[in-house]
Amino acid sequence: MKNMDMKNNIYEILEKRARLHPDRPAFLRVDGYAVRSLSYRELLLAVQERACRLRDTGIEAGDTVLILETMKASLYISIMAVTALGARALFVDLTAGTSALEQAVTRLSPKMVMASGRGVLLLLSRQLTPVPIKLLSRVHLKGKSTSDFEPAAVAADDPAIITFTSGTGGAPKIIARSHGFLRTQFEILGESLGIKEEAIELTCLPMFVLANLAAGATTVLSRADLTAPARARIKTIVREIEASGAGRLLASPSLVDRLAKDLLVRKKSLPSLKTIHTGGGLVSTALVDRVERALPACDLVTVYGSSEAEPICHIASSQVSDRDRLVMERGGGRLAGEPLTDIIIVPQEEQELSQDPGRLLLESATGRTDIVTGEILVSGDHVVKGYLDHAAEKKTKVRIDGKVWHRTGDTGYLDHRGRLWLTGRLGGNGEYTDFSSSLELVALAQPGVTRAAYLGGSKATLFIEVEPGARVPGIAVAGVRIVVVPAIPVDRRHNTKVLYNKISTAGDIRIELRAGLRTRAG
Repeated sequence: MKNMDMKNNIYEILEKRARLHPDRPAFLRVDGYAVRSLSYRELLLAVQERACRLRDTGIEAGDTVLILETMKASLYISIMAVTALGARALFVDLTAGTSALEQAVTRLSPKMVMASGRGVLLLLSRQLTPVPIKLLSRVHLKGKSTSDFEPAAVAADDPAIITFTSGTGGAPKIIARSHGFLRTQFEILGESLGIKEEAIELTCLPMFVLANLAAGATTVLSRADLTAPARARIKTIVREIEASGAGRLLASPSLVDRLAKDLLVRKKSLPSLKTIHTGGGLVSTALVDRVERALPACDLVTVYGSSEAEPICHIASSQVSDRDRLVMERGGGRLAGEPLTDIIIVPQEEQELSQDPGRLLLESATGRTDIVTGEILVSGDHVVKGYLDHAAEKKTKVRIDGKVWHRTGDTGYLDHRGRLWLTGRLGGNGEYTDFSSSLELVALAQPGVTRAAYLGGSKATLFIEVEPGARVPGIAVAGVRIVVVPAIPVDRRHNTKVLYNKISTAGDIRIELRAGLRTRAG
């Protein structure tokens, strides 16, 4: 028999914060030179109003509600309103196209879809035809008495938020995070990333915004399109940090790099900004150096995690020694920090790595031949134990002595201090070895190199992308062919993760590396 209790509902976290500090801003939004705020009291009332509207339209505990909203306060009002009723908030990763939307609707049968912003354009799409109720969040869900509102009693393991992603091999992953799981994750994120009540942070990642709310912090909701780092307006972000006094920024490495370059070019400073958290892709020592020059009083914290385990570990630039940097730049991998989860390294026994160029580079960089590299497996209270679609568990979950471990697909090793170093990622088709990150960091440490991608195997090749007009650096790695390409394909969401399966079509023009060759300015 499940223990059903209103106190299990994550809505109770918001209610508690509104009671403790009702007038503190939950959200800030910069309009020109004006800063508008939504307090915790106002946010709670908006959630209650929307929950009552949803209840009146027929939403009840156990129902699934598809949310298609942009990064504004309405998104978080919708999440909290849906979960307050004991229903499940569904999010679909649309970066792979609308086919994921169709699959999600077919497999999860949402009772309602609520949309705002660009999501409104999808309401009339063929993929959403089977959904019975379609609403505009800011039109149909406003102005309702909350006198009779009461949150639903739920069990700690009842799903609260469901994410539907396409997965690396194209097979969908349906991750359900329960009320209890989210409470644990918010607590760990708050403690490990140092989220304080007085903190003001600009971020675009929903899970971290919810963690901010749980900690009683303030989130700046940017007008720049942070969901598309390649197009986000950097000057808008700078103005928002200045106007809000934000002391923290959480963004992808690509966006952080663009910000640092902009500040250096314009010779601007952001005195309020003390901490930048970044993750979702490889963070090079060149990026760290650029941030240190642009923002000398700011600490860059690299966070390593995955959809199923966030965070796994993190490390601040101030904790990385000169020797650590040298090891990274010479092929020793990327230092990720001390694990916040249980962790084991599973050696890749089927691969002969002793003569792999990446392995030889690792041994040279570290001065050690006894390092055990392999796939990283993690387990813990904030690590997803399974999926709604159990078929996906066969590839990513392992049970050892009754304990469930998540296969990250990433590779690395633990040093003598227990710190995790990332060396690469396993390829399902065997096209690249587990030393891709190590070799890419070697290339990215060279002046002018903006992106790098390593494909291992019998024809090991390191592809590099160079700034327009820059001189191609001299890079030599034994046993590795080095090729310059016009562009290396990366993901849309982070504008950082290399799409290795598309690297063969990265560009029509390939230039065998010759030191001193100058690329054409665009």
